[in-house]
Amino acid sequence: MHKQDSEFFEYFFVVVGYPGIFKITPYALWKGIAIEILNFIGVFSWTYVDVFIMGVSIALSSKFKEMTFRIEQYVRKDVYDIYLWKIVREDYCQMCLLTKLMDSKLSYLILLSSANNLYFILSQCFQSLRNANDSGLKLYFIYSFSFVIIRTVCVYLIAASVNIESLKPLKALYTVQSHMYNLEVKRLIRFIALDSVCITGKNFFNIKRHILLDLASALVTYELVIVQFTKEEYF
Repeated sequence: MHKQDSEFFEYFFVVVGYPGIFKITPYALWKGIAIEILNFIGVFSWTYVDVFIMGVSIALSSKFKEMTFRIEQYVRKDVYDIYLWKIVREDYCQMCLLTKLMDSKLSYLILLSSANNLYFILSQCFQSLRNANDSGLKLYFIYSFSFVIIRTVCVYLIAASVNIESLKPLKALYTVQSHMYNLEVKRLIRFIALDSVCITGKNFFNIKRHILLDLASALVTYELVIVQFTKEEYF
């Protein structure tokens, strides 16, 4: 291997890619290649988990959209048959049970995905601050940081759509005419208003739209703490 190529790989692995690792262990090309392979496997798994969560969330939110459309049709056509409203309420309850079942199966993956996203956002932001004087590295980290942010926002927004779509039937139910109002409509309104349907991270947090503001606040706090503890070493 030419000296120029060797220097390029060393610069890529030690300065750009994995500076923290090669502060602990001496640099060797085979170590860099092994770490890059492990990193590729990790990124692929991380991406697959995020895409899987988004796919399940889209499927659940689409079913709630169908339920909302069905209720809006009943209201528009002045359906007052209590038996039909009972079927609607039972179908909505079944959808809520399905959502909670999927949440119980996916909650560990959601917790893992959230932890990964938080770690990589903090890491990329910190790396961009450290290399603020290098224009090439700065451009790379801006791209990398933007990609992680966009993917994290997509995951949370799509997962939060389950909660948003589950509440939309209330808007139609609140416009029910007095001659249509019956016990089943009342029970359905109360159930939707009181039962929180959403994707969670093992019940540590609920994924609703406001979670993005909570995440942004936490990221700023953590980043300030990291900078405070490492400013003498890196800045």
